[in-house]
Amino acid sequence: MPTTTSAEPAPDPCPPEAMGACTPLAVVDIDGSGKPASVSFHPSGEKFVSVTTESGQLVSPEVAPSSIKLTHPFDASEIEKGIQYYELDGQPGAEIVVPIGMNGSNSIFQVFTLRDGDIKAVSAPGDTFQLNLGSSFWVFPGERILARAICGDDGLSLGSTEMPSPKQGRVVDFESKPGSGAGEASEWVVTGRRTVDPSEITDMSVGQTHFKCRDVRIKSLDSAAPSSTAPSTTATSCDSDKDMSSTVREAIATLPTKNGWTWQTTADTSHLNPCNELSFATTTVEMATNSSPVAILLFNEGRFVGPASTCFPPVAGVVDGASVGQTGNDEVEVTYRYPEDGDSNADMTGRATLTFTWDGDKVAKSGDVPARLTQLAGCTP
Repeated sequence: MPTTTSAEPAPDPCPPEAMGACTPLAVVDIDGSGKPASVSFHPSGEKFVSVTTESGQLVSPEVAPSSIKLTHPFDASEIEKGIQYYELDGQPGAEIVVPIGMNGSNSIFQVFTLRDGDIKAVSAPGDTFQLNLGSSFWVFPGERILARAICGDDGLSLGSTEMPSPKQGRVVDFESKPGSGAGEASEWVVTGRRTVDPSEITDMSVGQTHFKCRDVRIKSLDSAAPSSTAPSTTATSCDSDKDMSSTVREAIATLPTKNGWTWQTTADTSHLNPCNELSFATTTVEMATNSSPVAILLFNEGRFVGPASTCFPPVAGVVDGASVGQTGNDEVEVTYRYPEDGDSNADMTGRATLTFTWDGDKVAKSGDVPARLTQLAGCTP
């Protein structure tokens, strides 16, 4: 369900009462009223995110509270880079999705929306709820299972499939109802369960690894100049040499594993450019052989948007658009390899080339996938 908005100007994302450093993030329709609200980021304290409404009210939730113990809590810069805006509950108005860290191999998020003039947490649905963390934290597994929240016009679904060779997709459908707990925006009622083709879950052309949802920002403010309340800085152009090592490590940590795989914690980042609309890094598993899985990590302007494939077939080569004569910076071309009849794993002759292009708010895939590659990989790359 797309968010609509009037042509009214958005309120100042960093009004005078926003003390300390304040970075404008986005303009969204936060409550479904059609009126724009501004989202900003504050790197100090525990109220990292603020929403300024048309009335000038500045409301802030508690993000990543210190009472929650994670094996890898994200720092302020990691949280800021990962914030997304989706319509999760089937009701008008955007939800703010905030990544707060990793707990083992699990990815942890908080989700907020505006209700009755206050920012409230959206409770975790179904299996994303873990009792030890509480209902305000969405937990997605990182080993052997790919789990995704799937946005739809009628509500939210949770899809899951085994990895790296998905055979069946399982989906639970939910309907949102008003929350009964203090500070909670909604609760979830199961409305159905179904099995689907796993490609409905593994398709990364929309959203990110754990959220198959469309970005509903009215406008991004990420490149806006800092407000007068922030420390004085000089605006600069995009830094193509920016250190992306921590972002790449976080991306690798979200990859599913199976059969004792352990992904290498480092990657080839020679083609990763945070200024490109689409660029990539690659990694493989520890003690890799010629037929080992290869993960191609795709990034939009330095933001991880998911792997090119979630079944990770062997790769013959990956190039960016410039390497194949394209004038833009929004394309990645991947050539997968696989054994034809009679081939050994050491000498695979099968090839399939797919092109991944950044299409405004998602990755679009084109190219033909041979049935044999799908059969051997366990899913359609």
